[in-house]
Amino acid sequence: MNAPVINVELQWYKIRLDYSYWYIGQEVAVVAFGTLSNTFMFLILVGICHVSQKYIFCFPVSFCKFIAWYGLATVFDFFLISVIDFASQDWKGDLFKLYLYYS
Repeated sequence: MNAPVINVELQWYKIRLDYSYWYIGQEVAVVAFGTLSNTFMFLILVGICHVSQKYIFCFPVSFCKFIAWYGLATVFDFFLISVIDFASQDWKGDLFKLYLYYS
């Protein structure tokens, strides 16, 4: 995307990346990539679980629970981001990036 990261701030509940961007397409792509990568990773994990159950006939229960919780977090990702941004009053968070771009 050619949008280099210029600052990284680690907090206990989120990681804030400041990157330089030049047009709206890059901003939309960077915000959408997080959601799409979580969904893709969840599908890979479900696929591994399915193939393991089908051909090896076993898969650790703890990993199945991890995949289920990861999937739940992926589905509610937008809600969780909203709660974190509102609770921390971070008006430059992911929830408000496009709004701030247009304002």
